[in-house]
Amino acid sequence: MSAALTSHPNRGVLYLLLLGLALAALSGCTDSANDGVIDDIIDNVADDDDDPTAVGPSHLSGRIIAVDQDTGLELTEDEYTERARNIIVYVLEDPTDLSNIIGKVTMTEPGEWRVEDVEHEGQVFAIAVVMQRWDIIVGVTDITRYHPYNPIQLHGGEMEGIDITIDIPAGWTGGDGGGGTDHSGSNSSDFMGTVVTSTLADQQIIITCNGENLGSGPWHGAMLDGFGPFHLRCGNHHGNTTALLAYHDTDGNGLFEPSDAVGPANGNPYVLGLETPTTGVTIELPSATSVPVPAPAPYQPILGEVLFGDFNPAGDILVFASHATPDGPVFSGIVLDSPGPFGLVAPAGSPAVLVWAVFDADGDGTYDVSLDPFDSAGPYGLDTGEFGQVVLDLGGSSSAHLGSVGGLVMHNGPINPDDILYIALASEAPTKTSSPELSIVVSNPSFPVQYNFNDLESGTWWVTGYLDVGGDSPPATNPGGAPEDKIGITNVILLAPGQDNLNNNFTLEN
Repeated sequence: MSAALTSHPNRGVLYLLLLGLALAALSGCTDSANDGVIDDIIDNVADDDDDPTAVGPSHLSGRIIAVDQDTGLELTEDEYTERARNIIVYVLEDPTDLSNIIGKVTMTEPGEWRVEDVEHEGQVFAIAVVMQRWDIIVGVTDITRYHPYNPIQLHGGEMEGIDITIDIPAGWTGGDGGGGTDHSGSNSSDFMGTVVTSTLADQQIIITCNGENLGSGPWHGAMLDGFGPFHLRCGNHHGNTTALLAYHDTDGNGLFEPSDAVGPANGNPYVLGLETPTTGVTIELPSATSVPVPAPAPYQPILGEVLFGDFNPAGDILVFASHATPDGPVFSGIVLDSPGPFGLVAPAGSPAVLVWAVFDADGDGTYDVSLDPFDSAGPYGLDTGEFGQVVLDLGGSSSAHLGSVGGLVMHNGPINPDDILYIALASEAPTKTSSPELSIVVSNPSFPVQYNFNDLESGTWWVTGYLDVGGDSPPATNPGGAPEDKIGITNVILLAPGQDNLNNNFTLEN
């Protein structure tokens, strides 16, 4: 799991849940151990619960951490540059409005960030936008992640530890980000005109092709060194109409953002596919009227409730929305001081969101999902409707937490009388040298072999199978096995309190 979470409280009910529950829980959090990843998350939270009245300027700082979306492992410098480009950290009064910023910093790679002299009273939201490898326009294709414990209450002075983790897909390399042109031929149209202003200094400008109502795009564009004539070709492979929009790099950071001056063309929308160029197009910057600008995908709310039977815990319950598994990159998190309702968020359209809760029942200072009361929902796609009202049940007594894991071990090859099958259960991802917590030994197995492990605590489990061909290389004396031996492993098994999870089948292979 990454050591920083991201959160974006929406307005209304979700906003109140996140603000009230998160700040109240954090102010009473007593877990200071440093031997678990959850403790690192809590320790890294900025001091957001101080005096709500800002005194003097605030100086905000933290880290941007880029991880692989599937594994949660931090990306190397080369891995990052293969996938992504610039990062912009925004400090906003409204987390949905990138056109009105309180402070920001532009970065070329992950690492430390700092925004100084924030002259603002009240609450702010820290977000980070990472741009695709060749992208120079902040838009719908970018990835946005939020500081987990937004909103941040400004109190003046240094406010450190505002870390934001950005999870980036493995194949995310982007396109030319507006620097090229659309396909040529009869499916394209040429536009020629002028970009003018009455107030702005010469600065880089880009004119982009967009959806007819400017709600989608941008798709390609033409770069200008300053105000003056332009020539842009737009293709109709995104539709039969287009709207032209110009961005002026008002702050001179080399990127084009909703906070920069923008303006639409005077004849929007235009029909595409015409053989004769459209001339006389005029774009005035800044626009006389406000226009919508394509922005990164919004976050969607996840609402639910944590149940704990009749048990009233003396400690915090942690609730998270993460990618695929508890160890995946975390989209948002909240701390509850008692069972009850919660609100989380995840990026719109996320394909595999896991919502889960854990409580440090043994009081060892570590929130261990393999041992402590734990429950989860998912992973589901955010657009499936499965997260309309999530119920996470942590049980309420020790016996309520016990469940079982089972399934079939399969093998398609020949079997000899001397062969021995070892089936092992582990609460952490197994390695060649790790020792199982429970095991089953089957001599001269007849496949498929059914296995079952009972009286297990809720949490994460893995089951491995090892066929010792010939019975001459047991795992205790030959970790990893001989070349002729066969091995297999399940995916991570998420065991809820009292659950019988019996469909974890896997196949032995070389």
